[in-house]
Amino acid sequence: MLEDREWKVIGGATVQMTLNVVLMCAFVVTPIAIANRYLFVHPIVGILVYGAAITGG
Repeated sequence: MLEDREWKVIGGATVQMTLNVVLMCAFVVTPIAIANRYLFVHPIVGILVYGAAITGG
């Protein structure tokens, strides 16, 4: 059977994945979705913009 630490890791990963899905759903219905439509017309532009935002922020 799994040890206590392994269950904590599984639980933490599950929470993070759930949070990721919730945030993705939230971004679809917010004004940022409009910006994403323009940024990802050319995927490299969207990747560079988001990469710069993550690096700078």
